Amino acid sequence: FNAWDAIIEKTGRKNLRVNMLMNRASPWADLDSHLPYEGKVVLKMKKKMRVDLRIPGWTNKSQVTCKRNGKARDFTWQGDYIHIRGLKKGDELTVEFPMAEKTVYRDLKGKDYWMDVKGFTVVDLRPHKKITPIFQRGHLKRDRAPSRDIQRFVSKQDFIW
Repeated sequence: FNAWDAIIEKTGRKNLRVNMLMNRASPWADLDSHLPYEGKVVLKMKKKMRVDLRIPGWTNKSQVTCKRNGKARDFTWQGDYIHIRGLKKGDELTVEFPMAEKTVYRDLKGKDYWMDVKGFTVVDLRPHKKITPIFQRGHLKRDRAPSRDIQRFVSKQDFIW
């Protein structure tokens, strides 16, 4: 719950902080994440706010782009966060960056394994054995995120866990 709750948080009167790039509805904005398929997140503003959005550490900062309602938008860096001012209710902010992909070798208890990692996600683990089917996720290797229309729910009540 705490991790989910911290995906998006209001900090101060008019500031929204996006800490993790995962799908999340909130009273302030809805976040649509395209990870691990593609390095793209879309923030649909429900209130007028400034936004600090965390960019993954494996991203080449010079390749991050930002659009507000389809038009290029300037931003500033504050550590691993990009800072965008002047967003209004109804604005759609799209942030894009290249996905990092790598193959990692590990010796686990005397056995050799190779993991294909896309962003933060293990998309394949070899050798394929009965004990590793959860990591045989070839569909996550695609370059476009699947989408579907859903209805999101935002509680009017805050929960303390």
